[in-house]
Amino acid sequence: MKISLVSIDETNREAVIALSVREDQPFVAPNDYSLKQADETNAKHHGVARPFAIYADDRLVGFCMFAFDPEAEDEDDRYWLWRFMIDKSEQGKGYGQAALTEIIKYFRDNSADRLHLSTEPENEIGMHIYHKFGFRKTGKIEDGEAEMMQFLNFEMQPCEEDDAEFFHEKIDEISDFIAPPMKGAQDEYIFMKITDDEDNVIGGCIVEIDSWKIAELDVLWVDEKYRRQGLGSALIHEAERAAREKGCYAMTLGTFDFQARPLYEKHGYKIVGNIKDWPRAHENYSMMKKLDQPSQEYIPSKVCDYEIQQASGEDAEIIDDGLGEYNHSQVPYEHEFILLNKRVLDNDGNLIAGIIAGVHGWNSAHIEMMWVDAKQRNRGIGTYLLSDFEREAKANGAYMVIINALDWQMPFFEKHGYTVCSTLEDCPKGHRWCQMQKML
Repeated sequence: MKISLVSIDETNREAVIALSVREDQPFVAPNDYSLKQADETNAKHHGVARPFAIYADDRLVGFCMFAFDPEAEDEDDRYWLWRFMIDKSEQGKGYGQAALTEIIKYFRDNSADRLHLSTEPENEIGMHIYHKFGFRKTGKIEDGEAEMMQFLNFEMQPCEEDDAEFFHEKIDEISDFIAPPMKGAQDEYIFMKITDDEDNVIGGCIVEIDSWKIAELDVLWVDEKYRRQGLGSALIHEAERAAREKGCYAMTLGTFDFQARPLYEKHGYKIVGNIKDWPRAHENYSMMKKLDQPSQEYIPSKVCDYEIQQASGEDAEIIDDGLGEYNHSQVPYEHEFILLNKRVLDNDGNLIAGIIAGVHGWNSAHIEMMWVDAKQRNRGIGTYLLSDFEREAKANGAYMVIINALDWQMPFFEKHGYTVCSTLEDCPKGHRWCQMQKML
């Protein structure tokens, strides 16, 4: 089967007008209306509207029309698939996908760098096909139609092993320029453990300290058999002491409603935001305590009789797994974590963008980091990546997306429908850290 895009003239115009879609496909304008639009557009801007008859071998099967204006000031206005249809009698034979392949080739061959189209959001079948061919939603809605776009000169593919570290370095360069790190500071971890008489790990914590001297109590766990004996409080005290010793001015943490919020509140931690229905039917809280300000210290009724020791990376895995098993016992995971990491390469194979993200076993999607090379920004690549991730996350069962963002990153995500649910003021100094979410 050979698909051809043939110019429309008096020999085939009436036949093209006679083509139509099924009654349950109300998303396509009649071809006579489209051809009138083409005539009116070309009367004002010669050659911008380009209508074509679609032939399969020698048989007329469909119609398409392009808006092709390389001189448009806005890159988003240059290349559009304006109309596309396959006649109702020719559908289901593979002509639509074959024609789309030929249409994309037409734009590539004519030096277009990206191609836009728009369709009604209710056109789920059409949007599914367009997505299959590389189109992603831009987030724009014009005249009730959702805009989609794909880059013709970039390739998106799964990440490779070292990509996450590369993205992290690039993001750190930007962050350190906007909010310089404390002098001599660097990211580091503190691992602490409590063991029983047989040297089994029965509790512990993991504290992450960033170069801005903000500490995060990332993990706190005590084996169920040893709870309500003051071990949790002892670990919190020791974590705060170690963080202060490292020069940290704040300690942050996140906790679920089935975890230790009351204990943290006794230790002076304040709620700075929350995410409802995460996991489903539960709630997550972001909490913070200023370590450089006086606070009333909580002394539990039962004082820990165990020694808190420095822990190894292997011990930290046991502590992290212990908390994970407890969380799973409260709200069972539906599946393993699903990685959806992607990278974007230009025509020369240069890495120009990427996203590290996935879907948690509770069906919440999480974006760890997202990066676009400075030379490639404001071209829609970030939107393209984000839209691709959201669609794949939803296809894998995710019902919401969660991301941690700094104040200079927030506008991008707000533009794409994310809302702030937690805020840490003056973290880092002079800036804000926010937790953002979007329902899918």
